[in-house]
Amino acid sequence: IGPGTRPSSHKSYTDITDLFKKAASELTTTNPLLYYCNDDYQDKTTEILSGDNDYPSNIHPTFDIQDSMSALELMDPIMDCCEIPASHYQFPLESESDVPVPLASSSNGATNNDTIKIDANIKSKPAVAPRLPPISLSEPLQLPWESLTLRHARIICLETMTRLESMMSGCGVAESTYTCLYAHDGVLADMERQLFMDDYDDIQNINGNHTDNQKSFSENDTIDAPRWAVYASVLMLVKLCQKVRQIVQSADIYEEEDYTPNAHSFQFFPSNTEKKLFYTLEKVINILSALCQDDDSSVLIMMLKFELDLYHSCSLLLSLTKDNVLKKAHNTKSLVQSGLPNIEKLIEVVTQHNDEIFIDEDKLVKFQTFDPYVNHRLMGNAPVRKVQFNSPIESLQILKNSFAQLDWAVCDLLIKGSTLGRIKRMLNHISTNSVNILSRSLIIINLFFDDLLLGQYNLGNLISDHMYVCGVPKSLASSEYVMEYMNQLGKPMYDTLKILVLNRNRQRAFIDVVMIGQWQDLQKNATAIDVIFHEENNLNQQNTSAFLTNYILSIVLWIMDHYVALGIELGLFYGHFDLSTAYWYRDFLLTTQLSILTSLNRQKVERKILEAKIAQQEEERNLAKSKAENRGKKKGRRGNRLGNLSKGDDSKRSLLKLSEEDSEFDLEFILLGMQRNLCRGIIRSIALLNQANILKAPNYTFSTHRIRFEKRFEIFHCVDKIPLLTYDDFLKGSDYTKVSQKELYESTVDCFKTSKTALENVMAQLLNFEPIYCPIRKKEALEIIQVCVRNSLFLHSFSILNFDSKESDNSPKVDFSYKVHKGFCSIMMT
Repeated sequence: IGPGTRPSSHKSYTDITDLFKKAASELTTTNPLLYYCNDDYQDKTTEILSGDNDYPSNIHPTFDIQDSMSALELMDPIMDCCEIPASHYQFPLESESDVPVPLASSSNGATNNDTIKIDANIKSKPAVAPRLPPISLSEPLQLPWESLTLRHARIICLETMTRLESMMSGCGVAESTYTCLYAHDGVLADMERQLFMDDYDDIQNINGNHTDNQKSFSENDTIDAPRWAVYASVLMLVKLCQKVRQIVQSADIYEEEDYTPNAHSFQFFPSNTEKKLFYTLEKVINILSALCQDDDSSVLIMMLKFELDLYHSCSLLLSLTKDNVLKKAHNTKSLVQSGLPNIEKLIEVVTQHNDEIFIDEDKLVKFQTFDPYVNHRLMGNAPVRKVQFNSPIESLQILKNSFAQLDWAVCDLLIKGSTLGRIKRMLNHISTNSVNILSRSLIIINLFFDDLLLGQYNLGNLISDHMYVCGVPKSLASSEYVMEYMNQLGKPMYDTLKILVLNRNRQRAFIDVVMIGQWQDLQKNATAIDVIFHEENNLNQQNTSAFLTNYILSIVLWIMDHYVALGIELGLFYGHFDLSTAYWYRDFLLTTQLSILTSLNRQKVERKILEAKIAQQEEERNLAKSKAENRGKKKGRRGNRLGNLSKGDDSKRSLLKLSEEDSEFDLEFILLGMQRNLCRGIIRSIALLNQANILKAPNYTFSTHRIRFEKRFEIFHCVDKIPLLTYDDFLKGSDYTKVSQKELYESTVDCFKTSKTALENVMAQLLNFEPIYCPIRKKEALEIIQVCVRNSLFLHSFSILNFDSKESDNSPKVDFSYKVHKGFCSIMMT
């Protein structure tokens, strides 16, 4: 039944309730699926369905396991079964029984607002067929055109922004962009012909030299301003969607929840080139600027300017080369920063007049030009997720944030990502802030191109410099055999950057499938290189660190810790027992990482002290030589000798002074210790609750704690030199039965107190660092401090209650909340 049409009078409906109940009553636990049989075996159906007998060949399942799964999907309220409720086409104009039809247009352009009267039975119909997609402004139904006003144009253009935001948030173009009926190619072509009219042939051959043409427009163009605005906005919607789709598909890191690539054969109006697009946009902006500056025209201008800025920014970042990367990154940054005030002003104006968009006339215009169900024929019969469009204000705010991300997430990385450590810290901040798929795709596209990282740096040189910062001797980090080793190390190191750009929910799978196995051979080769380095330099292997091996192990440990931390963040460790295993394993990984980095850093400091002593001795020899040469000369020359001594001291101090990147690395080291103490505090808090019989280990029917533990951490078996911990290790390491409750309580309180103090010291130092290079931002530091305070308050409440095993029946409920911070829980008793 189409919208506004009557059902055929000869059709009737049959009540199948009794039939359904009878069929359901024949289902059993042993045979839970419906079956169909011939009449000859009808008398055996009940016997077959109630027993364990084999089914004869002429009895066939009519409802198999696939149907069962489909039924579960159909019953899920978030699923869209491609059915259109009849209520969607009902619009309360005169009475509740009126069903509106898109405005029909007469030959003179006048519109007919009549509605078709239908009988009350239409309301009982569960679904209707979707309207046919338009092929022009007047076929199959007339779209609003001649009667458009600036008010209507504003409503339509604001609604196109919700479609753009929906597409960038993961919906397919058939469910977002092309639910705007003006966006279909035939309609756009019809609009273009009617608007350009005599200039239609000229518009087809624009060569880019159109500065004078775009500023000149006739009086008719001013009269047609609403139609120009609608055409330009919809055209920009289609072309922006095409540009975003090109970027996302080129990067190829999207997941199902990030983006839907299926275009369902939509062509994105290919006859309109980029030059024609800019010509049209600039002409329309000039036409609207010539009108009286009312709210409607101002809103339309601001929307078109924002869309144009977004399109230009994407185009610039998609065309980088090693010769122009910095220039275009700076240009894009300037473009975004100059465009943000425009969209902020747009949001402010739309918010102030938000109450005006709820009148019936505005709703009718929206109904006639947007249909979320128009492309349902392309979806097939499979259930799909329902698309929920945000309000224009919410969509504008999301688009503003996505636009700003091009500045701080993409451009800042290209401009300021000068070392491997800094690039990794910047990407980690991007990963934890749920950056839009558009910005993440642009980062991946520009992360490595023209055989250079960010199009600017040799990856091998950056790795070598990072080794030196982490404590590997420069003579080893820049040696010939390490440079050859870079050929093997380059791809795995690139993956440690790439993983931080992936969807947060999919990073664990990338570690499991792609990353963890790459490092097994790397560890063996690093050990061989260390042996060669020790032999060439006559170093005692027992007293000298295995520099390269430890560097590789520190990266492997970071990958392993990131894997476990993601599991906690994503809620894969459910319940106090599973959480205790996760935080216990993190404690081990962080402790091992701290031990390795401490060893590397200690020897790095010793080398710097040795280099400073050598420099001082060299200065003293030069000073003695200078004294001998100047003996017998005037006393006034002594001032110069004192000056030389001062220079020697400065040289010594410069060798011992930390560089900016050394300071950033030391800050990371402090944060590793803080995270370890926080993990220990949570583990011991759970142990306290276990001692008081407030918490008990759960029992499983189909699994055991040992099997669950082994399955969770089995991917670490391929890592050499880092032992794979077993369930027995966990039981031994988390056993506090021999520790008194008071001692355990005091050590737990100390863990949270130490973590809070460390973070407060870090926050005091953050002022000395550029924020984008910091391993932790102020906001996250405050969140973790809040977790420490909440857990300290929990421990205080626990000490007051002083539960024992006899009171276990009246024990309070314990909640592990991740509302404050995703990685560390706040423990609360209710």
